[in-house]
Amino acid sequence: MVEDVRRALMEGKCSLPEVGVVAAGTTGDLPFVLVDADGCEVGPVSAYLRDLMLGDVSPLTCRSYGFGLLRWHRLLWFLQISWDKATEAEVAALVGWLAGWLAGCGKHATHSGSASGMVHLHLRGR
Repeated sequence: MVEDVRRALMEGKCSLPEVGVVAAGTTGDLPFVLVDADGCEVGPVSAYLRDLMLGDVSPLTCRSYGFGLLRWHRLLWFLQISWDKATEAEVAALVGWLAGWLAGCGKHATHSGSASGMVHLHLRGR
């Protein structure tokens, strides 16, 4: 069953539930935290973001990484897989889902007739 869900995500046939949030943190060393659907802080993400902040990065960098990790955890929560048990199959599902999601984002036509923000697959890797 999990394999069917992975394939559906990669083919754009289902979407991820919008659970969890990136919220303002309460301390300077952790300006943003990832909170799960139950309202609990996701400890491993907080540890990672705290380590990131040690590198003297902008709090907005922490926020941006938080949103990336939110997407990753939404996928893991949807598949009911803990973060430390994730494999290449979950990475492939996320990449496939993101590709389909990004393709749907470019709604405004440009002068070339392509959708703005469109990834030209034939140019990738040049």
